[in-house]
Amino acid sequence: LGGVAVNLLVAVLGAYATEWTSGATTDRDKLAAIDHQLSRFEYSLAVKRDHKLDPIIDFVTLHRAGHCEMFASAMVLMARTQGIPARVVGGYHVSEVNPLTGRAVVRDRHAHAWVEAWVENGWREYDPTPGAEANRKKAGFLDNLGDVISSSIERAAIAINKLGTFGTVALLGAIALV
Repeated sequence: LGGVAVNLLVAVLGAYATEWTSGATTDRDKLAAIDHQLSRFEYSLAVKRDHKLDPIIDFVTLHRAGHCEMFASAMVLMARTQGIPARVVGGYHVSEVNPLTGRAVVRDRHAHAWVEAWVENGWREYDPTPGAEANRKKAGFLDNLGDVISSSIERAAIAINKLGTFGTVALLGAIALV
């Protein structure tokens, strides 16, 4: 971003953050106020943005709908305009366990972005995405069965690879005889 774009971003988001946090006296209160306002926005993966605007400005001022990265980015930028050190964190929100294996399952759809802000001498997590937990589709029986099969094939491939060429040929010969 150029200097003018950054200045515009800071000015617009700073004005909203100042309005939203009026009356808040602590950083924790300011973050709670920003989080509360963002909770009124809509979670959506399909928002047409005004390409003439910065995506975060469009998110906060115009469409008020977006995915987790938009919520996290807006909160971080607004927190920073209030003098609160904050950063966007990206990773996976793993809450799913395959009931057939008892193992945690990480899927592409578990990818998520949230916020860490420096509050009271430590990094604290904030997740401004409304209904973040409810937006995650739960796996069905076929998903879980597919995980078991995929995991089994992967383990078998690793085991065969460890056998080496001679061991693999011997194993395939033994299987053919059976």
